[in-house]
Amino acid sequence: MSEVSEWWLVACLLHKLTMGFAVIGVINAVLMQETFKVAYLDDTVMVREKMRTMRAHVAKMSELFHEADTSGDGKLDFEEFKQILKKHEVKVWLSAMELDVSNVEELFTMLDTGRDGRLSADELVQGVSRLRGSGRAQDVRKILEMSEQIKTGLSELSLTAAVHREHVPREHEARELDLPDVRQVVAISV
Repeated sequence: MSEVSEWWLVACLLHKLTMGFAVIGVINAVLMQETFKVAYLDDTVMVREKMRTMRAHVAKMSELFHEADTSGDGKLDFEEFKQILKKHEVKVWLSAMELDVSNVEELFTMLDTGRDGRLSADELVQGVSRLRGSGRAQDVRKILEMSEQIKTGLSELSLTAAVHREHVPREHEARELDLPDVRQVVAISV
């Protein structure tokens, strides 16, 4: 047998250790990835994550509400809402939630579900939850609100027409009594 240098032994040991750690690292990474995938698809974990996200959203929006409520009456009027949205940090934060803050008056109107011109903390929290997301969600919400306004207007118009319809036949009957027959008028004039 030939003699092998002791440096060859060190090189072989380093090679074995490096390859061993590399293989164990790959196996560990695959196991971790599969574990996270299963955890992500687990309903309990998803529900818990959603609840945590909702609690964080409520806490942040409540903090925003209390900062904006300068009058301390528990409601935000349009001026208070407009003032808080003048802050650059608030605009960026709401924009990061994909909430369109370019038209403050329109946003206030969409959030004010009570239609009293003032926002409660619940209206702000629920409204932002409902409107955040892509601009399409806000557009759809606006269309739905406009549809409700049109529906209300049509109902009022229908009631008004019904009231007027009751008077129209009576007036028409009265006119028929006073007017001569059209055929007679035409025959006389010819």
